[in-house]
Amino acid sequence: MAIYSRGKRAKKTKLSKGKIFTIVLILIILACLGFIIYVHIVESQIGTGSTDANEIEEVNIIQNVVEQNVIEEKKDEIVDKDIPSSLDGYDVVGQIVMDKYDATRNILSICTEDSLNVSPTQLLMNPSINEPGNFCIIGHNWDDLFQYLSEMERGDTFYLISRKAKTKVKYKIKEVYVCEPDDLSCLEQNNDGKREVTLITCVIGGAKRIIARAYEA
Repeated sequence: MAIYSRGKRAKKTKLSKGKIFTIVLILIILACLGFIIYVHIVESQIGTGSTDANEIEEVNIIQNVVEQNVIEEKKDEIVDKDIPSSLDGYDVVGQIVMDKYDATRNILSICTEDSLNVSPTQLLMNPSINEPGNFCIIGHNWDDLFQYLSEMERGDTFYLISRKAKTKVKYKIKEVYVCEPDDLSCLEQNNDGKREVTLITCVIGGAKRIIARAYEA
């Protein structure tokens, strides 16, 4: 009986180890399969997310281009206005229009003492009217438009119309200040591709200069 009992217990122990090994092996296989499936699902989700993100970004780019084109078309309004090519022998580059003061003046291409007595003039040759850069216009204080320069406020708007391009662009006053006659900082050109306008006149007597700086609205 003792020998049979020992033999029976030994056989039972051997079967238990085999079952344990089999169970462990099955668990390992299942774990590997689960991991492979998980990785596949994650990669699929990442791929889908990237595609969605790219599609959304493409849509945003298209919308931005469309909106920008609409804005540019609105700012560069084409106008069919009869602007004289010359005035008292001076070439006219365009007009400045201030609805607030119901004033419209031709802008001459050359700045001299005589031309200033005719109409406001372009102070610098570059940039051209309604082109990127700082377009400077100077006029006498007694002119029916520049006499209002000291009364202009931040936020006031006006238009410049190019005679050749037939474009009308809106500008908004950013600041109005008084400076010394030898202060030429208002003539500095920007390099950021934006369009701006500087209006210049003098106080009565010419002791000071009144400057109004405006940016494309």
